[in-house]
Amino acid sequence: MKIFVPADKDTSETRVSLMPADSERLIKLGAEIEAQAGLGQSVNINDKQYEAVGVKISKDNESSFSGAQIILRINSPDNQDIQNLSEGCIHISFLDPFNNHDVIKKFIKKKNFRFCQIWNKSLLRKK
Repeated sequence: MKIFVPADKDTSETRVSLMPADSERLIKLGAEIEAQAGLGQSVNINDKQYEAVGVKISKDNESSFSGAQIILRINSPDNQDIQNLSEGCIHISFLDPFNNHDVIKKFIKKKNFRFCQIWNKSLLRKK
């Protein structure tokens, strides 16, 4: 199983979708993990810390996207990232399907499966 973990494009994002310790656990279970350079920068984790546990640092994000079976990230992808996904790739991230209709339609066209957590504050309010 090949997992690609891209860095978030939102510069205000302070979370990271995969920490080195969790990467190590997945690798021990047989996963091959590739991460975009600078993935942990927002939480003061450098690429060498990922490499120390067996994560490969991507030199070409486009081919990393197209070669991955699973994409793991925090926020919803942009159009270019969706275009680069391989057919059948599992994409795991936050997504508001009620307000991001275009993203959902693009996933359907790419025949991608999508695991998402609905993150819409208006749905969480008690009436």
